[in-house]
Amino acid sequence: MVETQFTALNGHAACMAPTLAPPLTAVPAGSPAGLRIDALEHTVVSQEQLNIIKVGFQCDLIRAATFTYAHGNSDIQFDPLLPNFGTMTGHHDISHATDAASVDRLAAIDQFYCARVAEFLTDLKNTPEGTGNMLDNTFVVFFSEVALGAGHGWTKMPVTFFGGKSVGLQAGRNLMMSGRYLNDIWASVLLAFGLTLPSDNKFGGNNVWKGVTGPRIGEGAVSGIFA
Repeated sequence: MVETQFTALNGHAACMAPTLAPPLTAVPAGSPAGLRIDALEHTVVSQEQLNIIKVGFQCDLIRAATFTYAHGNSDIQFDPLLPNFGTMTGHHDISHATDAASVDRLAAIDQFYCARVAEFLTDLKNTPEGTGNMLDNTFVVFFSEVALGAGHGWTKMPVTFFGGKSVGLQAGRNLMMSGRYLNDIWASVLLAFGLTLPSDNKFGGNNVWKGVTGPRIGEGAVSGIFA
């Protein structure tokens, strides 16, 4: 694990292991009924995990990382994290409700996560690397596995790119995919990193664009994302 590899690097001027806060062992006395430790630690634990990724890049221990704030059925409670949230109901159950209050709460949760990602991106931007900064040399993809939680819909699902200057990401643009699949975005990323899909579209013997039931689920790389 990356965390254990940091031990051998302690003392290196440009590569120090991140500091981790001591974990909570109990919900503080006087907390609302039903409050769980995972909600109280959600912000600091996610920040620590993202910092581990950043230091892993900085120490050249890893070149790619995948991070998720929670699984698809996340039951994180946001009442202790957001002012005037008004319910101890978890994220997943809120995402399936369609009343106005739930929609507003879901929007507040999305804003919370967007703010945490912005903090991480700012940290990368403020970390010198090469002739620029770490964000220049890091291609960040930010998205959810569904567009709308209530129906598990995936059409019109927003996908946001950050950084990527070193691979020619065209910043400040809004592209409408018009029914294209996410596979087409990943094909574009492959090209940006100097890789191409084989003529038969297969990796490891599997056709990456052929669905389980047979139809093709992609058209190819999308133009206009990278220079």
